[in-house]
Amino acid sequence: MARRLTVAANRLGVATRVAATLDELHADDASTVDVVTITHDDADPVAMLDWERRGVTVRPGPSTMAIVADRVALRRLVSATGVPVPPWRQVTDEDVLRA
Repeated sequence: MARRLTVAANRLGVATRVAATLDELHADDASTVDVVTITHDDADPVAMLDWERRGVTVRPGPSTMAIVADRVALRRLVSATGVPVPPWRQVTDEDVLRA
């Protein structure tokens, strides 16, 4: 995903820097760029909020990533829009799992 974004950005004349993990892109480093694009769902929401406070545009934003990271919240949101989703059930304990 990052490679495809980088190729597209370069074609538009946008300089890019790719960090394989969020550990590689600390808040201080993020403040040296204009936009941070998250391509995986294990992003640290605290770091993302810190980047936004420093004026860095973060896409998708922390609130979106919080929903994406919470699979139950994501399924509820998508279901509420009317988009078909496979059957699913939230498992909260072993009894629910066995049922």
